[in-house]
Order: sequence, then structure tokens, then C-alpha cells
Amino acid sequence: MMNILVSWISLMASIGAVGVAIWATRRNSRSLLKANSLRVTTEIFQQVRSVEFRGHLTTVLAGIDEEPSEREGIEALSSKYRDSVYTVCYLFDYLGVLLAFGMIEKDVIVSALGTHIMRVWYLLQPYIVAERVYRERVCPVDAPVGFLVYFEYLVVLVRKSGGRNASEVIVRRLGIPHFETPAATGAART
Repeated sequence: MMNILVSWISLMASIGAVGVAIWATRRNSRSLLKANSLRVTTEIFQQVRSVEFRGHLTTVLAGIDEEPSEREGIEALSSKYRDSVYTVCYLFDYLGVLLAFGMIEKDVIVSALGTHIMRVWYLLQPYIVAERVYRERVCPVDAPVGFLVYFEYLVVLVRKSGGRNASEVIVRRLGIPHFETPAATGAART
């Protein structure tokens, strides 16, 4: 009888130890993910604030005075625009990948870059659609033809987070105080 009791106590202690080990491992992995997320987010902000990226963003936001081409995709754009379109779109696409796989925090990206994400998407959507049509035609049958699908995912996230008011929604949810100004209260709007 005593042997059975000792066996049960040993079994329960072992199960408890396994439970504690699992809990500790999950906690550590979350801590590592947050630490990595901070490093990646810092690098993203450095990239977005770099002179080079701001130059490309300025070029894109100024508008492209060339027609989209379903025949050649984005490669049909002159070099004046092509490099800027690729640079800006791929950065936002890579942000979408990081968000989709939980490597960075959604609210940080949406609140800090949501305006740029949406402006670029609406300006470049005809070129993105043309590139998708082009890839459908030229890519091998078994090759993925998705183009900027994670950038599009970012756009959906901004919309789901409040669209035009996404930053304000996030700030309110976080309880961050702000000044009451005519622009913030909507008094200046007609």
C-alpha cells in the first residue's frame, strides 16, 4: 500500500514538474518574441526614417504620371518611378509578412505607419493590379503569382483597426491622454 502511495506522489510531482517546465518555456518564448519584436520594430522605424526611404516615399506620394501596364507590369515604369515603387511596396509587404506571422505588434505598425500604408496603397493600386495581371500571364503554372499580398493584408488591418481613425482608436484603447484641439474634436471639419 505504501509503495502505491509513493508511486502516486512521485507521479503527481512529475506531472507538476512537467507543467511548471511547460509554463516556464512558454513564458520565456513570449519574452524572447517580445525582445525580438522590439529589435525588429526599431530597425523598421530606422528604415522608414532613412533619407533614402523618405526619398522613395516622396516620389510615390507625389504621384506617378505614367499609365499602369498589364503587358509589362511595374517593370514598364521608367526608372524615375520603378525603383521607388518597388522599394516602398516591398517594405510594406515585408511588414505585412512580419505581422502575419506574429513577429511584430500590429498596433505599433498601424498607429505609426497607417497613413503611409493607406496613401501608398490607393496611389499604387492600379499598378499593383496591373502587375498581378502581368504575373498571371508570364509565371509558370505552378509558380505563386501573388504580388504584394502581405501589403494588401496591412491595408485590411488598417481598415479593421478603424481606417481613417485607426491611430485614434488605438490611442484611446491604450488610454494615452491627448490635448483637446479643434482638429482633434472635429470642430474644424465642415
